[in-house]
Amino acid sequence: MDSNRQFAQRRLLMSMDAGIIVVSMLLAALVHAALRSHFAIFKDPPGLAQYILVAVLTMPLMLSLVAVIGLHHQFDKPLQPWQLVWDLVRLHGATLVGIALVVFLTQVPLNRSVVGLFLLITFTLMLSSHLLLDRRHRRARAGHARPHLLIIGSEPALLERVVDAALTEDLPPRLVGILDSSDAPLRDTVLRVPVLGGLNSLERVLHEETVDEVVLATRDLSPSRFAAVLAACDDLGTPMRQLVLPDFHDGRSLGLERQYGLPFVTLARTVHSTEALAIKRGVDLLGATAALAVLAPVMTLIATAILLTMGRPLTFSQERIGYRGRRFRMHKFRSMINGAEQQRDALTGLNEVDGPVFKITADPRVTPFGRFIRKYSLDELPQLFNVLGGSMSLVGPRPLPVREQQQISGSMRRRLSMKPGITGLWQVSGRSNLSFEEWMRMDLEYIDSWSNALDLKLLVMTLPAVVSGRGAK
Repeated sequence: MDSNRQFAQRRLLMSMDAGIIVVSMLLAALVHAALRSHFAIFKDPPGLAQYILVAVLTMPLMLSLVAVIGLHHQFDKPLQPWQLVWDLVRLHGATLVGIALVVFLTQVPLNRSVVGLFLLITFTLMLSSHLLLDRRHRRARAGHARPHLLIIGSEPALLERVVDAALTEDLPPRLVGILDSSDAPLRDTVLRVPVLGGLNSLERVLHEETVDEVVLATRDLSPSRFAAVLAACDDLGTPMRQLVLPDFHDGRSLGLERQYGLPFVTLARTVHSTEALAIKRGVDLLGATAALAVLAPVMTLIATAILLTMGRPLTFSQERIGYRGRRFRMHKFRSMINGAEQQRDALTGLNEVDGPVFKITADPRVTPFGRFIRKYSLDELPQLFNVLGGSMSLVGPRPLPVREQQQISGSMRRRLSMKPGITGLWQVSGRSNLSFEEWMRMDLEYIDSWSNALDLKLLVMTLPAVVSGRGAK
């Protein structure tokens, strides 16, 4: 599907859901007022200002959850009604938890009946609207809106691949035919798609047949013949697509975008959508802010204990390498004696981890209280400020000191293609009990399979891993 069309459809769905949320808020208030006049069980709702505050906080929360679940990708694949119902159940369950958190943090009183009515109305309207849109989309694609494609090519194997890919779409286009772009004649059909002639037949076919798009799937067009194809398409305003051949990008994700006022083809081993990364950043900001608010007393107690047992400084800052090789100062509560960094070289022979990483179970530089906060990862709490500053994320590959990261070579350096995190797949899977190679493999696995849903799963799994102190050194 055309990426511009996909973007427009996703924007339409997101706008529709935003409108449904607003309408549902108003309907919930109106229905509640009507029910309250007849049934004493319905209590007075909060004041208008308080209601607006909760509504303003709920809107971005619910739209973020819509994006995480992927409801706005409805047209990218066949819609299964029961899957839509399940996605909406997850959306409204998570929204209920989010509203409870908002009410807890803001201390705004909110009538439970209003919340229940709001969730019931949004569920009903979203289910109905998504099903109706899907039905309309299918009928349109199956009818006159179904695109008619004309394919130009010469290599039978490549043409078969293009035809097969088009016909296996959920709502496949109509294939008008194929034009032979080489001097050697093709067979009469390719996978039952008729060959309509050579390249010199292009103008005739465009005039006599219904053609919405011309797909150029060939390697052998000279500049002059390519210009002739463009001219013929321009005469009728028919758009042309140039197939980027598989051996060109070797399985990498490929995109076309404009930068610096020029068109570029972009190639990357892994690509994450801008909107998903924006949601990840929003979760980082909200999560770090909430965590600092809740954990402020704990952090104060830890700082006081460090002051009493070890003296100043309270924190330890070390230069680490983060996203795309950017250097930053990562903060931790101090768990070692002063001057610990200068003693590292003398302890190299005691290192228990393979690779460039340095870890010792009974590190003589760690103080008794430092060992306690390291076991339960309490020394990591100041990194929430790194998250707020943007150098780290709540979830991601663990950032390494400059000296250790620079010793990593080859594909393992791809771990820098995402922002480093406080927790991640490695931390919830055994931490220091794993080998260096397993650690690096998990970082790459996280990057390749990343989603906001995976981040939420790892955040949930982090708590039991931290409480148990599993794998900490």
